[in-house]
Amino acid sequence: SSDLGTPEQIRKFVTPTCSGETKMCFAITEPNAGTNSFAMSTLATRNDAGGWTLNGQKVFISGARDADHMLVVARTTKASEVKQRTEGMSLFVLDMKTPGIKLTQLNIQVETAERQYLVFFDNVELPADALIGEAGKGAKLMFVGLNSERLLAAGAAIGLGDYALAKAVAYSMDRKPFGKPIGSYQALQHRMAQAKAQLEAARLMTYNAAERFDAGEDAGAHANMAKLLGSQAAVAAVDVALQTHGGYGFDRDYDIVTLWPMVRLMEIAPINNEMLLNYIGEHVLGLPKSY
Repeated sequence: SSDLGTPEQIRKFVTPTCSGETKMCFAITEPNAGTNSFAMSTLATRNDAGGWTLNGQKVFISGARDADHMLVVARTTKASEVKQRTEGMSLFVLDMKTPGIKLTQLNIQVETAERQYLVFFDNVELPADALIGEAGKGAKLMFVGLNSERLLAAGAAIGLGDYALAKAVAYSMDRKPFGKPIGSYQALQHRMAQAKAQLEAARLMTYNAAERFDAGEDAGAHANMAKLLGSQAAVAAVDVALQTHGGYGFDRDYDIVTLWPMVRLMEIAPINNEMLLNYIGEHVLGLPKSY
């Protein structure tokens, strides 16, 4: 969020990404701290130069090799040394040319423009102004960004669902193995209609959450619901598109099966749907914590 850094940090890091001059990636997930970000072990410690020294690793970092800068969530106090798990977390922006950063590309089978990487930090030296906000108080800033990320994921899922469903409808009108369009068969038509209803419901939820976010309201619950509904709707749309196309749906040239890994991934990332349901159960319905 552009209102969480100093004017100089915004000028240096945010403005160039808006203009397209530079690219920034986001690093939070770790091999042993996926869904539970508070368990992360990547550690930034103060050094004699007045800055920070970063050590640790991150995984599933999209676009890391193409990025000019990386927004890193790290601990400035170890998890074992804080009273509240939200304490001791900080945000840093680092230049990807800084010595000590190593990238290993992961073999992720998803059709996206960017690749995903395992990132290692080995005594990476950061200047004092790399810190965003106050040291140890980064958890709140982190969730501001994660809410907008969930809205972005919801929007992407709905767009992919719209695309897949439109292809299913068009193909079902043209395909006539028994003399009339297969789109006239309720077995397919009802599934397409159900996917359409799911997509429109998810769209409204996403717009509502976005309006709340833009108005500065607490949009956490609505962003989570939008991502949950959007990913489910996209899976339903691509699934019926595959069924409608039959064997041709698995021919990459028809551009249906190419969508499946991405929409299925959206039920898992950027946060899995089970955790979204946990959040709704606990924080919206007021039920006991389940995990």
